[in-house]
Amino acid sequence: MANGPERWEEIRSTRSGELVLAIGWPSAEQGGPHFADLIPLLGSRYPVWRIAGQSGPTDWDTSIEKYAGPWVQEIRDSVSTVRAVLAHGLGGILAAVISEMVGQWQGYFPEVLLIDPELVDTDLVYDEFLSLLPDVPATAAGSADAADVVGAEVKRLRERGAELTAASGGDAAALAADLYALLRDAGARIRTPEPGVPAAENALARAESRLSELAIADRADVIRLWDRGTALCSSSRERGLSRTRAALLLPEAALVGREITFDIDHEGILKDAAVARTVYELIGA
Repeated sequence: MANGPERWEEIRSTRSGELVLAIGWPSAEQGGPHFADLIPLLGSRYPVWRIAGQSGPTDWDTSIEKYAGPWVQEIRDSVSTVRAVLAHGLGGILAAVISEMVGQWQGYFPEVLLIDPELVDTDLVYDEFLSLLPDVPATAAGSADAADVVGAEVKRLRERGAELTAASGGDAAALAADLYALLRDAGARIRTPEPGVPAAENALARAESRLSELAIADRADVIRLWDRGTALCSSSRERGLSRTRAALLLPEAALVGREITFDIDHEGILKDAAVARTVYELIGA
């Protein structure tokens, strides 16, 4: 901490000793929320830290509390208190746990604000698996017919992954492990610009990190933690709590303590002035 946190990025600096944490899901490198549009709209007097680094190597059986530990430790080392935790999408799972852990040592729980929060479901795990496939050449990619072989292998992986998803019975954590095993057994390789790093090892490490994190998140018991939170929801039925309720087959389930819905789609919710004004008011309450 001598030179600042490693797993957080300070995106707003003020003199206040109370932090606002902005949390997206850490492994969502592509398209993950950076809160760059929302934070300038807040006008808050509190410094804002955005989650930036990774937790570190994780086992499939790691608890969500152990996974969150490195981020929480850096907050504690900063000798700051946390006023509010602002999260987006799957980041709401990690945010709820971080809020709980921080509250245990600072004496009160931070405000938890969840923007289009989601839980892990099997379709989401399968989508994550598909996102890995464009960078997964077949083991025979060095042959003369490499392009045909790669195409056939990717097609086989996609179809087998869909079969595993359909047979998963809704167990997202087990599906994540099965899809990783499918990639591992296919001898998946990933292209990497890093010299000296074997492509196959890099592929499997990335796949294992991303799928194991989803398994860890799926096992987290966050509904009881979300009961203290406020969800700010878009009108998009395929995202946020609408998606989660559909996946759970519980269209009327109360998943959070309070729910506020805005007439805006998911893609625009982090850019909306009305959402920012509501966040500002809740942080200051």
